[in-house]
Amino acid sequence: MYIWQAILGLLSGGLILIVSSEKTVDQLIKLAKIFGLSTFTIGFVIASLGSDLPEIINSVLSAYLGHGDISVGDSFGSVMTQISLVLGLIPFFCTFCRLIPSTFKYVGAVEVGTVLISIFLAMDGRVSRLDGILLIMLWAASMIILRRFAEQRVILDESIEIEEPKENMSKILGWLLIGFLGIGIGSYAVIESAVTISRAFGISEYLISFFLVSLGTSLPELVVEVSAIRRHHFDLAVGDIIGSCIVDATLAIGLGPVFFPIDVSGGTVLVTGLYAVAVSAVVVGVLSWRGVNDKRTGGLFILLYLLSYLIPYFL
Repeated sequence: MYIWQAILGLLSGGLILIVSSEKTVDQLIKLAKIFGLSTFTIGFVIASLGSDLPEIINSVLSAYLGHGDISVGDSFGSVMTQISLVLGLIPFFCTFCRLIPSTFKYVGAVEVGTVLISIFLAMDGRVSRLDGILLIMLWAASMIILRRFAEQRVILDESIEIEEPKENMSKILGWLLIGFLGIGIGSYAVIESAVTISRAFGISEYLISFFLVSLGTSLPELVVEVSAIRRHHFDLAVGDIIGSCIVDATLAIGLGPVFFPIDVSGGTVLVTGLYAVAVSAVVVGVLSWRGVNDKRTGGLFILLYLLSYLIPYFL
């Protein structure tokens, strides 16, 4: 594959991921509403799983193809990208909701703790089948812990109730199938392109995935959250922000190794992962202190993302 073909494949694969993920999330929310799931479940679980499908499918495909660094690099890169760049960009597209600091700090602490445990399991350079199972259990435990906030308010502003879907079940399931297929095709194109680019420029697969692939796989979160906030579905937006980071640090890393254990660059995982944890802690701390994400905090979060490009100088 020529380098220009790889770049084209990366861009087109990323575009397919964005479009397919947006359609899939919409259908998952409709499905959740039909079954009467709570706003908490729709936000923290359904929306986050849907918008993180690119990372999850990347994990399984990367593990199967023997590219563990792409899986883990994309996952930790997505945590860092979503909690800093995506959250930082939102105030420039729409007015963010006001948070209740006393509640949000506990929700954010769960995300920070989850990422920290994930680093510990991957820093030895091997994500085994047992590690994968533990990461899946960690995701489930995080959802159980966050469940206690289902009846508590995290958002100060009132959310508009999600409307009942007008489509029938068969139509929703049909679009879901198309969305999953698109995500699979886009993920495969992104993985193969990332491998070619990393070899052509002599850059590690991990760093290509941490910085480049994660940008493409994190864009669905930006689309979902801006769309949700503009519709005043604030609970869904905040739930997706925190829930997506937890999914990235657990399911997106753990699912692949359950079937195909992987080797990773342990030292690089430690440095990049700790930076993602540090950024998460700063973001949660700032939002818990101010209770609002405006253009000033957004600018700070974007700066934290840009500073991550200094990481390669410390490796």
